[in-house]
Amino acid sequence: LGRCNLPLLNGSTIGDACGEFTSFQYNGASVVDYIATSPELLEDINRFSVMSLTQFSDHCPLLCALNLRCRQIKDEIYASKLLEPPKPTKWSSEASAQTFQNTQDEEYFQNKILDALQHECHTLDDVIKPNASSTNTLVELGEKSSSSSNPKQKTKKRIKPKNRWFDASCILLKRELGTLAKKYGKDPTNAPLRFIYYTKKKEYKAHIKKEKSTDCDSALIPLL
Repeated sequence: LGRCNLPLLNGSTIGDACGEFTSFQYNGASVVDYIATSPELLEDINRFSVMSLTQFSDHCPLLCALNLRCRQIKDEIYASKLLEPPKPTKWSSEASAQTFQNTQDEEYFQNKILDALQHECHTLDDVIKPNASSTNTLVELGEKSSSSSNPKQKTKKRIKPKNRWFDASCILLKRELGTLAKKYGKDPTNAPLRFIYYTKKKEYKAHIKKEKSTDCDSALIPLL
């Protein structure tokens, strides 16, 4: 970013002079979320700050306030111009991306893309029309690409446990521990959740040790 002449707001702007941490994980905290701006826009930055953690992520939201003047357009105008969302195209193989690229290189689609790029915008309608045209072009591309490649559906094989002693109780405890690990990773400052996570982890380790010991004993009994 420095080579691109894009200064970072983290640690150099009013509201975050010290460079607050943005990511909190179970093994530590760090600054991995940034906002960069151009030198021309830097003087219009009013404030930048790292907000508190929320229940939705282990990364802090970033707040940036700008000093800008813009014309507000009524919601009714936008609502009257809204279109129905296009039907999503499902890609089922790695070849879909290459098929999409090959289809895009066809003369028909190249002309449509070129027309959209050459369109001049002066009014709100001038912005909406090429946007709708570009959306339709992408939908057309997706439909043709998906119809050109019809790969066979691959079924995933169920992975069997490597150890015979790893039974349903072990699998259930492992799943519960995994669920708690995800919740704890998103909220590492939650003390009650930390206690529940490490208690479950201790229970899982003790159960695994017990199952291993039981299996070893049952294997040795016939030899005695």
